[in-house]
Amino acid sequence: MGLYALYSTVEGADGNGAFSPFDPEFGGQGGTAQTAAGSTSPVLCSGGFVPPDQVATAVEAVVKLKTPQTGLPTASGSLRLKAEFIRNGNTVTQQGKGISSDAQLGAALAFAGAQLVVDTSKTPNQITVQVQAGGATPPAIAWQWQCAAPVSF
Repeated sequence: MGLYALYSTVEGADGNGAFSPFDPEFGGQGGTAQTAAGSTSPVLCSGGFVPPDQVATAVEAVVKLKTPQTGLPTASGSLRLKAEFIRNGNTVTQQGKGISSDAQLGAALAFAGAQLVVDTSKTPNQITVQVQAGGATPPAIAWQWQCAAPVSF
């Protein structure tokens, strides 16, 4: 998944007419989460979305993480995720386990992980990202995920 932009004569969010493919106006999705210091419990990110009904949907997302949660980062990383889903009415099912095709993590975040998942606590179910710090004493981590418009067929 490469980065690209759409240029318009209409002023964009950055003031210069360039739009991000991750922008919700263009079908992009994204959200955030925070994990507490010392916690290894999984956390669902905000920004979950409902895919179109009666089709298969492929999602590719980039997850960015850093510590500390605010201020100048002292450690950072990123993960690239891909997963396949099918929606039938209110039920979204994941096809397979999904994959992480690339991980670039600083040493302090080496045990951190993320995956695309179905949030069954929402009706209809939503696709979102689940994040999890790891290691013996993980630091507090700020997480952000983005994906361009998912591909549905």
